[in-house]
Amino acid sequence: MAVWARRGVVVDTRCVVCLRFDGDYGHTFFKCENVKKCWRLLDTKDIRSELGSCQSRKEVVAKI
Repeated sequence: MAVWARRGVVVDTRCVVCLRFDGDYGHTFFKCENVKKCWRLLDTKDIRSELGSCQSRKEVVAKI
């Protein structure tokens, strides 16, 4: 259970792009089908792939 949930805070975890429930940062920025389309249109799918293979958010930020 997340810290917020234990404290009684309701957090909407839906993806802001596709509204899929339980969308984490990995889904929202790298796995969401709508976002993948944007990466392709920007011709940056190789960058998406590299960042998507990172093991943590910290690693993603370090690569950026």
